[in-house]
Amino acid sequence: MLDTVVVLRHPQDYHANEGARFEVHFEKSRGFSGPDADSFEAKLTAQGWAVKGLSDVREANVLKLSDEGLKQREIAKELGMSAATVNRILKRARPAGPE
Repeated sequence: MLDTVVVLRHPQDYHANEGARFEVHFEKSRGFSGPDADSFEAKLTAQGWAVKGLSDVREANVLKLSDEGLKQREIAKELGMSAATVNRILKRARPAGPE
């Protein structure tokens, strides 16, 4: 019986010349839960492993594509997420100012 199942996946925007960069997903986590079981992205750099939460990475990707002028539906298609998720990320990252 397995207590922990870890799945490594290349991020959707991964390119082979980046070297070791992948998403870490815990598909089974017996004995730990909550934030400890959250998925994250890991990248091997000259200084060691750089780790970011997947929500941080997704938000950065959405904001980058938005800044490049893509519409919400285009961003959703590019990143493989729903338009509603893109909308929530944009609203959270760029709250509407006073009217």
